[in-house]
Amino acid sequence: MNQRILASSPLFCALLTVPVIAQKASSPADEQLAAFYSGAEWREFLDRDPAGKWLVDWCAASGSPRAIYGSGIALRGWSENSLEAARVQANQLLRDHADLLRLGASDFRETIGARMGRTWSFTFEQYYRGLPVIGGRADVRVNMAGRVPMIGSVAFPIPANFNVTPAFDGESATAMAWQLLGQQPTGLAQPGQRRAPRLVIHADAESTQLSAVTLAWEVHVSNVNAAGEGPIGRYYIDAATGAQLRFVSDKHECGIAGCGTNHAVATPSLESLTNGKPIAPPVNTTVTLQGWTRTGIDGQSALTNAPLPGVQLNVPGIGAVTTDNNGQFVINIAAATTITVGAFDGRHHNPMVGGSAPSGSFTVNPGVATTIQLLTAAATTAQAAHTTTTYWIDKTNEYCRAILGNSAELNTADAIVPTVNIASTCNAYYTGNTINFYSAGGGCANTSFSTVISHEWGHGIDDRYGGISNTNGDGLSEGWGDIIGMYLVDSPLLGSGFQTAGVALRRGDNTRQYGTGTGVHDSGESWMGFAWNVRDRLTTTLGTRSAAIALSNTIVVGTLVADATNQTNAVREVFIADDNDGNLANGTPHDVDLIWAANNHSIPVPTAPPLANDDCAGAIVIGNGLSGPYSNSTATTSAPAWACGNGGKDLWFRYTAYAGGTLSV
Repeated sequence: MNQRILASSPLFCALLTVPVIAQKASSPADEQLAAFYSGAEWREFLDRDPAGKWLVDWCAASGSPRAIYGSGIALRGWSENSLEAARVQANQLLRDHADLLRLGASDFRETIGARMGRTWSFTFEQYYRGLPVIGGRADVRVNMAGRVPMIGSVAFPIPANFNVTPAFDGESATAMAWQLLGQQPTGLAQPGQRRAPRLVIHADAESTQLSAVTLAWEVHVSNVNAAGEGPIGRYYIDAATGAQLRFVSDKHECGIAGCGTNHAVATPSLESLTNGKPIAPPVNTTVTLQGWTRTGIDGQSALTNAPLPGVQLNVPGIGAVTTDNNGQFVINIAAATTITVGAFDGRHHNPMVGGSAPSGSFTVNPGVATTIQLLTAAATTAQAAHTTTTYWIDKTNEYCRAILGNSAELNTADAIVPTVNIASTCNAYYTGNTINFYSAGGGCANTSFSTVISHEWGHGIDDRYGGISNTNGDGLSEGWGDIIGMYLVDSPLLGSGFQTAGVALRRGDNTRQYGTGTGVHDSGESWMGFAWNVRDRLTTTLGTRSAAIALSNTIVVGTLVADATNQTNAVREVFIADDNDGNLANGTPHDVDLIWAANNHSIPVPTAPPLANDDCAGAIVIGNGLSGPYSNSTATTSAPAWACGNGGKDLWFRYTAYAGGTLSV
């Protein structure tokens, strides 16, 4: 449960009832918030800047403020606007506000540090005695103007006597996981790298009350058959009792009804090939790799004969070469050379898996520009799946690099393994740095095409930046996959031609309201719809599509580095990325456009949050002692009218007196 309140000067009124029978009980989150707001740490935080205005996004599961954001903390000594300078400040902020953020005795290790629009974004994962705490994290955002618009944590409290010694080993935990799965291994090679069980501290970050922390084994299971059907995911097993705590699926489907590898191959020297005989001097020779490819955005568009960028080939006597953005490479050769093409390997993916791969041997003569031609216009959908997949993976990766930079996360994404022509139909999925596409049939196109490839790859880049989140049906990662696809081709049509030419699986110009989806793909439509509305609205505001594309790329796709875990938080990160002074309370340069887009999908916005007690029906329960401070800056006039005042922007509170006497307010 997330609750937010705007804190500033102590301005409030109270609705008194004497007495109230059958009053609604306060929730665990209410009780946690009451303790937080009455605590010395919160008071000290507000006293540092009495004019400041702050919102709190509360995490009941950890009993900590997931985000404290608003008018900003001014940084002392901010003179160098760089990632490293911001990192120093972020670490210092965690030390300075450890009690406020309830970090306890845990260690918080930076996992992501990157630029996000006009902000430096830092995410830290929680560890306790060397063990990762599932879902535990801390966040700091440092605006380039030298202000901090947001700090927060999902910091699970761990008792000092917490036992970190398991009752059984990882091998036993693995056997338990397969027993829980209730299946026999298929015996087939599984997508992704095999991961050993690891010891963790398990917590449920989406609980509506304080989550228990449990020593657990995290066990990965994968059991897909030749048709791509079967589970892939993680079991969390209590390391003391062997009980199942949770299963998390890691198979992210399209939604219809580690480290890079050096792929160079050892080859004989040119001298050995010529038996030591005199040879002519080498000549620079240009080679173009070209193939019939589905470059159109519709799954049933015609093939075009296109250059293939980013493909790695092996040239005898030279070694590995990579085609440039024009599908070309230059080799310095003195004699005829034969280049063999087999399974596609790429600068942004590992060797492709799947039948019907184009292949052949092609002779290149010194000084003679040569085209290696793959396939013909009559190529089957299975054959074209190879050229199309390498084309769109390269295009999508390069697009994201232009926004996120040549980061370590994108370097890991370069090792993604694509599989095409799986012997089934109407699906595609991502898991464990692999993307997997199905054959044509069953009324569906071969799923190796444009935005379907980009969508599944989008899950992968989301996974690289902190892990995939579709928690509780929120659909955030499904929305991310759709956004990468739509933004790349600048079209609201995602999966156009999946079944019918020109008909999309999902559309960015939708009216999906946040929280109304019946599954993760439906739910993700509000986030992807917000993103598409932002780009369209900015086109009008900025006057050109190119300017809107550039800005929306920066403030939407750029927020991948923040690793938001739900749509509300993701939208907040967009505002932070757009902000130019580290003060969200005074708005952002384009907040009119962002608010409009969020309102279209009923997603709360950080600059004008809804007030739970704006009406009498939502009156907040208060008790004896100090409450607040509160602000009515975003409140509205509501009924019933106050008997003691002139109305206006009112807030409502409920107090129950259980005995007679004098009450001072």
